[in-house]
Amino acid sequence: MVPPILWHMARVMVEVEKVRFRYKYGTTEARIYRDVAVPKPVLAVRVLDTVLMLVLFGAHLMYRKRLQSTRVKGMVYVPDFQGLMQSLVVEWAGELFVSIRCIISVLIL
Repeated sequence: MVPPILWHMARVMVEVEKVRFRYKYGTTEARIYRDVAVPKPVLAVRVLDTVLMLVLFGAHLMYRKRLQSTRVKGMVYVPDFQGLMQSLVVEWAGELFVSIRCIISVLIL
């Protein structure tokens, strides 16, 4: 029973070492933080932003930039995405509460 366990442990350690080598674990070249630079939008997105600016008065830019910052170089960074979704829920719940109170006050008057 012991030799098969040792063999499996050795296989796991080989995989761990491959990952450590791939990401340069323990070296000065290792990446500590993900890339946070968001690339400039392409021409089509800028044109769409300009059209939406006329309709939405620029409110969409904040949401687009926040959403774009969670996806860097094609990879979605899950903790940032979860934080964005939580902040949107809190923000929109507050707006919903205020709008309901305004509607109720208008109906009462």
